[in-house]
Amino acid sequence: MDIGSAVRASDTGDIEGKMTVQERIRDRKIGIVGVARSGIAAAMLADEFGGKPFVSDAKDARLLEAQLERLSALDIPFETGGHTD
Repeated sequence: MDIGSAVRASDTGDIEGKMTVQERIRDRKIGIVGVARSGIAAAMLADEFGGKPFVSDAKDARLLEAQLERLSALDIPFETGGHTD
């Protein structure tokens, strides 16, 4: 499944389905659970498309130092040690 099919036109109010993936993501808050490779990649893609990613991981920050450094370098907010509402 590509990211374009994951975000449906009906979710954005675009009845004709003519919005690009970038338009669907731009300025939206995007919650990402997990800071593994796929979580970092999703956060980077959302950020690149103008979204507002927030990454959450249940593990302690000491176990995720390399991943958190990468998110910090990109100014992508995150939390560790559990998931808030």
